[in-house]
Amino acid sequence: MRQKVTQDRALRFDAKNKISFTSPVNEVMSTTMKISHLLLNRFINSTFISKMRSGTSYMFRKHLLLTNIGISASIGSVGDCIEQNYEKYKAPDRKYDVRRTLNMSAAGVTTGAVCHYWYIWLDRYMPGRTFRIAMKKVIYRMPQYVNGLK
Repeated sequence: MRQKVTQDRALRFDAKNKISFTSPVNEVMSTTMKISHLLLNRFINSTFISKMRSGTSYMFRKHLLLTNIGISASIGSVGDCIEQNYEKYKAPDRKYDVRRTLNMSAAGVTTGAVCHYWYIWLDRYMPGRTFRIAMKKVIYRMPQYVNGLK
């Protein structure tokens, strides 16, 4: 019988690969909760997640500019998709505007590049990682946001 123990819980697999789950709160948990918990644990500890963690770590160390641009473009396009779905919910006859999403993604690309170099400049002139230094960097970042709102 295989057994995987994590903290105070144990997952057991018998000869027929039947799953049994033991926990201090075993009586309270339903079968669906047990299976959901098992699947979530398997997903978190899967090879896919492990490779994603190492890949993102590599990108943040070696290709920070590309990572910042990709994240900013993704946030811009996903945010626009969410907004357009909400607008379509409010007015069902409204069509999805792909051009608008591409424009938001392009705005994310430029914002990601500008912010990347801005924070490099701030790090050069304000070295340190304390809370006070971080708040100063956020305050110095404010004019870029205010100018964008005009």
